[in-house]
Amino acid sequence: MDVILNNILRDPRYQDILAILKGTKNGIVYGAKLRFSHALVMSFLFHNNKKGSRWPHILRSTKQHAKSLGLFVFIYKSLLVLLKHAAKLTSGATARSASSVKNDVTGNKNPVDAFIAGLVAGYVVFGRPTKSAGLNSINQQMVLYVFSRVVLGFANLALRHFLASKKVANSSAQGDYLNPRFISNSTWAVFASLSWACVMCLFRIDSTLLQNSMVHSMKYLYVDSEFWTSILDF
Repeated sequence: MDVILNNILRDPRYQDILAILKGTKNGIVYGAKLRFSHALVMSFLFHNNKKGSRWPHILRSTKQHAKSLGLFVFIYKSLLVLLKHAAKLTSGATARSASSVKNDVTGNKNPVDAFIAGLVAGYVVFGRPTKSAGLNSINQQMVLYVFSRVVLGFANLALRHFLASKKVANSSAQGDYLNPRFISNSTWAVFASLSWACVMCLFRIDSTLLQNSMVHSMKYLYVDSEFWTSILDF
């Protein structure tokens, strides 16, 4: 049996479907590990409910994160396979159609396919306002995390193109102000400062505008620290 399974796993004909299954499994496992540890710590730090009632919340959060991430990977990778076969049907035996999803991923090719698959999977899993997906706090956290990385990624891309156009990447004649490290550090300083300034302002204006988990953390740091009666609750 082991020999048969290993032969199937090594057969290139099953590469696409096996990659989808393994990606889905990895998404579920990673989501569960990440959310379980986060929910466990947050529950013991900020929830005053009885010890036994913490676990249903922790398990629900873990299930939601694992389900969302696993489903996203499944839909995304499945769409990549469908787009690959669609290209074969429409363009014939070209270099593009002969490529595999594995080669596309490892070779950083066909970003349009990745964009389309990510767009559809993102809507299905995170964009729909239903009970099982979309506008719940965990999915919102995941989307906001991705968004912050996207902003930094595009900023780095713009910086790279700017430096290439100015031809200053390896030139000292332009001075320190066009040095890549200086520009990167400066833009990060602006981004970090404005981010914290805006979130503190929103917290002061109306904390309900922010996500519940962030409000709990900020209340503990900035509000609860204003009140005490003795050394016991200092």
